[in-house]
Amino acid sequence: MEGVRLLVPVGGSRVNILQACKLEGVAEIHLLLTRSLFPNPDTVKQMLDSLMDLGFKTPVSVGFIDGPEAGPVHCRDSIDSMEWEKSKGDYVPNQIFVTGSTLLIVASLSRLFPSAGLIALRGQEVF
Repeated sequence: MEGVRLLVPVGGSRVNILQACKLEGVAEIHLLLTRSLFPNPDTVKQMLDSLMDLGFKTPVSVGFIDGPEAGPVHCRDSIDSMEWEKSKGDYVPNQIFVTGSTLLIVASLSRLFPSAGLIALRGQEVF
């Protein structure tokens, strides 16, 4: 993976963010944060500051959706209603980071970005 645009949905755990930031060859990371996990700008700033403090230098941007706790239809609709072109300019990720807590989100994203591969961690390996 070299020069990859990585889309990381963050559902029930912030650990996904750290794992995604550790991947080699990623040129940019777009975090898709749930409003329940990051309810205000201070929580986002604190998380981004923590990444910088840990030494991660990959450019990170963020977007917000309603997570699965809002119900499957509302979650899907919040992803569909994102203005991808306006917020990220013709944004299409190369890879989508998959975890068990984000399967509903990933299903919706896969439909929006069919050319993006899916990657997941199993132990120390990336698939």
